[in-house]
Amino acid sequence: MSKKIYLENYKTKEIFLKKGDKKEKLCNSYVADSFWKRFRGLMMAPELPENFSLLLTKTNSIHMFFMNYPLDIIFISKNGEIIDILENFPKRALSKIYSKASFAIELKAGFLKNKNLAKGDILIIE
Repeated sequence: MSKKIYLENYKTKEIFLKKGDKKEKLCNSYVADSFWKRFRGLMMAPELPENFSLLLTKTNSIHMFFMNYPLDIIFISKNGEIIDILENFPKRALSKIYSKASFAIELKAGFLKNKNLAKGDILIIE
C-alpha cells in the first residue's frame, strides 16, 4: 500500500501558531491517533505532501528507524506549548523522551527554517 493511500484514510486537522489574539496557519496534518498509526508513522514512505505534517498523539518521543529522509519535529504539551523543535532530525535516529510532551508533529525537513517558531510558543490543533 502506498503512503498516499494509507494517509488518505487518516483524519486531518489544521495546526495554527497562536500569536497574541491572532492565529496563523502553520500546516494541515494527518492524525496518527492509534498505536499502529503512531508506530508506522512515515516509515518506508515517500515524503509528505507540501504543507502537510503527521501529528502523532500520545507521544513524547519518536524514532526514525526505517526512514529514508530526515524530518523537522515539534514536540508539544497537552495545552499546545512547544517543548522542543528538532530541525533536520536524521533518519535512523531516536529522540530523547520529553516528559512534558503529549504530541509530536513530523514535517518535511526544512519546513520550519523560516517559520520563527520557538520553545514556549503555542500551537492550536483544530
